[in-house]
Amino acid sequence: MRREGIRVDERKAGLIFSILCVLSADLLLYSMEWSLKLPAILFSALLLPSLFLLLFLSGREKRGKSGESDALPLSSLLLLNEEGREIRSWSLLGRSSLRIGRGGEGERPEVDLSGQDFEEELAAEHAVLNRAGGQWYLEDLGSGGGTLLHLTGSGESLWLMERRSIVRRGDLIQIGRNRLRLL
Repeated sequence: MRREGIRVDERKAGLIFSILCVLSADLLLYSMEWSLKLPAILFSALLLPSLFLLLFLSGREKRGKSGESDALPLSSLLLLNEEGREIRSWSLLGRSSLRIGRGGEGERPEVDLSGQDFEEELAAEHAVLNRAGGQWYLEDLGSGGGTLLHLTGSGESLWLMERRSIVRRGDLIQIGRNRLRLL
């Protein structure tokens, strides 16, 4: 469920496309003889939703197609330093969930970023990685600053604010100034 499976630019394009289809259908109907309007209305009633559905489905999960980054299941989460080198790692094998945040009194997330630079930018429970149906998801837990997800291979970034997104091998999670790589 990557932002309802559609990227922001595709959503805008779909909306513009739908509006143009409706306007052109209205112009066509306005200029037609009455005897042809009923079949045109029925055709439009079937065509427009079909076109929108086709557009919606064609934009869904472009990253879901097989690729090198999807060939292997996720196995670990790496905390990176400013140069991109691994500082610490957490295994994802055999797990179904990992909370990410800053440990406090009584609260110890599995991925505890306490002691890291800029830890004050983190919420105690900032985000969570969940596995469901063989797929990993990253969800922001209502943190003040949100969670940034840099998608591998596409150059796109998603800003997650109390939302979840499918994650893939190689994606980079940014929480405050902390960077975590999925491998």
